[in-house]
Amino acid sequence: MRICFVGLDTLPLPPVKGGAIERTIQEIAPHFSAMGHEVHIISLADDLITDEVLNENAFAQYHYVKIPRMILQFPIDR
Repeated sequence: MRICFVGLDTLPLPPVKGGAIERTIQEIAPHFSAMGHEVHIISLADDLITDEVLNENAFAQYHYVKIPRMILQFPIDR
């Protein structure tokens, strides 16, 4: 089975800047991977996410979205 987690619009995954929801996703995803599921995570792009960080979290495939700063300053949902 393929499982996809979609991060919020405020903090990236892996949780290099913290975040309760991001940490929860980071704790749950490896369990699905260990059960044989294909795990994908969609998140904001961030400069703190290096190849080293991704190698430590190789249980999932990460897909990053770059959002212009102007949009992040005025989130639609707030």
